[in-house]
Amino acid sequence: MPIAEDPQSRPADDPVPAGPDPFDGIVLDEDFIRGAVVKEPAARTRVLSARWRHDPPVDPGGRRWVLEPVPAAARSGSEWWRTVPLVLAAVVVVVLALAFLDPSRGLLHTSRADPPATTADPTIQHPFQGSPAADWSDNAGGIVLPAAQPVGAYSGAQVAQDLQRVKDFLVAANLDPNVIAGGYPDQAISLVDPIEGTPPGTMRKFLDRSLEHPSDVDDPLGLFSRFDPRQAVMVGSVVKVKGAMNVGGDGRNGLRIRTDYTFVYALRPGPLAGNASLPPAAPPRPGGAPSAESVARVRPAGDVVPPDVVKRTIVRRAIVFDVPDPGQFMITPGTLTIRDYPSSVGDTSCGPSTGFFRPAFPGAPVQGPPASTGIIDPYDRDTPIAGSGDCLGDSRN
Repeated sequence: MPIAEDPQSRPADDPVPAGPDPFDGIVLDEDFIRGAVVKEPAARTRVLSARWRHDPPVDPGGRRWVLEPVPAAARSGSEWWRTVPLVLAAVVVVVLALAFLDPSRGLLHTSRADPPATTADPTIQHPFQGSPAADWSDNAGGIVLPAAQPVGAYSGAQVAQDLQRVKDFLVAANLDPNVIAGGYPDQAISLVDPIEGTPPGTMRKFLDRSLEHPSDVDDPLGLFSRFDPRQAVMVGSVVKVKGAMNVGGDGRNGLRIRTDYTFVYALRPGPLAGNASLPPAAPPRPGGAPSAESVARVRPAGDVVPPDVVKRTIVRRAIVFDVPDPGQFMITPGTLTIRDYPSSVGDTSCGPSTGFFRPAFPGAPVQGPPASTGIIDPYDRDTPIAGSGDCLGDSRN
């Protein structure tokens, strides 16, 4: 094999050292490379390395070079950079989990009052699809009475009777098909104490006046759910209901029953929904009601309102009933006193009260001023009813 040149220059008269050449017999093959021994660093290299670990060198330009310690995984031969994406992914998972558990973090949290939205529109065949109320109870089945216990001057049996009267009022005022179709809520009014108010009978007179001559001051919609059948007709016979009722004392040995219920009505346009000059409806008479189906049987030609469109009106009522102690107050047995009745309504036109809710059907003429800039969720049952009197927009129907 060729002999490697001596890297050191020699005088021409310097004889070549006697003896065997040290490179004789060396074969630079794979076995030679694997068997090579790493040369130990020179003494100066070890000294400088130890010094620079504590005092890294600074070049004239002012840049200080710091050699970071190599991770143990890298020293052992593994590729440490592959772990970075895994660490970042783990951090993201932890942050998202915390955000879901803690609504204050504002990520992925859905409150009880804000169920996931859906894009399904209501139809005549499925009037409640796309609504949070789709899974609510139907009609009177949504009004469940609490257990009756003795309260104040009243025994448990008497409390049970008064709880049933409250349910009867809510059904007659909000679920009676004749009342919904614009009829007179005489059954509900019969449950209100005729001598309630100061002077006696004030409440009954207010209810009669509000039904015969509705106005913003005397508005029957605070207690009764009614629609003008010329403008809106119920789809089917189901009203979706959700809420609660509780009973306690009034602080004067009497009975106080608090209710909070939401009623959802599915409606289609009536025969005159597109009429911009609709005259006021005739005042309803006690015991009578128009037939919604007979009124809606014929639609005028040229009506711009789609006949099969469905809108939902959402009414939330928080009525408080009292049954005073008969030993202290003059009352009519078997009746209720209405102490308070705040309410809120979703999807109804703004403007002066006509005694009827007015769903905002597409194509129908605007019957009042536009809603103010405020927006409410008509399905929200966690927020107390504001009762501001403002006509607000709805976040969903």
